[in-house]
Amino acid sequence: MESLRWLYQNVWRPIEKALPAGTLEVIVSPDGALAFVSFAALTDGLGPFVGERYRISYVSTGRDLVGIPGSDAGTGGLLVLANPDFGAPALDTGSGKERALSGAPGEEPVLRGLSFRPLPGAEAEGRLLQRRAFAMGFPGVELYTGREATETRLRRAKGAKVLHLATHGFHLPAEPGPASLESATKVAGVVDSGLGHPMLRSGLLLAGARASLERRNMGKRVVSENDGILTAHEVATLDLRGTELVVISACDSGMGELWTGEGVLGLRRGFVQAGVRNLLLTLWPIEDGEIASMMLDFHSTSQRTGEARQALAEVQRAWLSRLRAERGPAVAARVAGPLILSYQASAK
Repeated sequence: MESLRWLYQNVWRPIEKALPAGTLEVIVSPDGALAFVSFAALTDGLGPFVGERYRISYVSTGRDLVGIPGSDAGTGGLLVLANPDFGAPALDTGSGKERALSGAPGEEPVLRGLSFRPLPGAEAEGRLLQRRAFAMGFPGVELYTGREATETRLRRAKGAKVLHLATHGFHLPAEPGPASLESATKVAGVVDSGLGHPMLRSGLLLAGARASLERRNMGKRVVSENDGILTAHEVATLDLRGTELVVISACDSGMGELWTGEGVLGLRRGFVQAGVRNLLLTLWPIEDGEIASMMLDFHSTSQRTGEARQALAEVQRAWLSRLRAERGPAVAARVAGPLILSYQASAK
């Protein structure tokens, strides 16, 4: 809470003083470390959160407000991948080439520290969305959990209107040294001239991720296109043009590495390059299962209004206000504060 108060006083207050009277919506194009700030969650600790008074949304650059030409919106419905089985080999082996992963057994120089904890709350979240999809207005819904929540399923997502991913995300710091950087590149299944690039150290874990690392430690081969370790680099190669919205219900999914002149390199950059216009991310850890009801409210409102950024503003305002009154500002910030929505306008 101290960080939120400090940012409120030193960052938000000067902005608010410059806003025209009657301002209701603020679109933030953050620079530097401000890219990791949830402005809606800022508070002085005494009164309402910023998100209770203003509709907050985000763009990577001012150009996103102008809009870019793109494909027509997907005609499909809702596609959900939730609670992958990290330990079992993925059922769908895909069509990718097998790659040998080098490194001595037991070494996981860059990818150590990943969480493979099961996410029963994420699965409950997915099943809740499945049950309510038609009532929310989706023409159809597909849910894949356990061994079926694979990279290959995601690669076939073209045409889905909304994509919801409830799993573990990761962003790992660079570890200098040619061996670790070479291993990171080979685990990602790509050849990269800038070894250790941050787009290889951020990503999502899907079915088979832990099994793939175990096979690597035994010197065995894995199918790189379906190894369960979906890096931000691989996300950028997906064709998600026409997908209106991607929701990443995972801890720290909006994190990445700041590069001068490049912005944040991580999952948010990968999904934008894949063609997604609206991207819901998190800036700090979320509790498994605790976020499910808020996600349901968001999807319902987004379908009703047809505007994802307006939907998040409405839902986040309601949740911040209710939780602040019922459980205090610290709980409200922790539960409802981490969500941000980054978007690109459609060209007229």
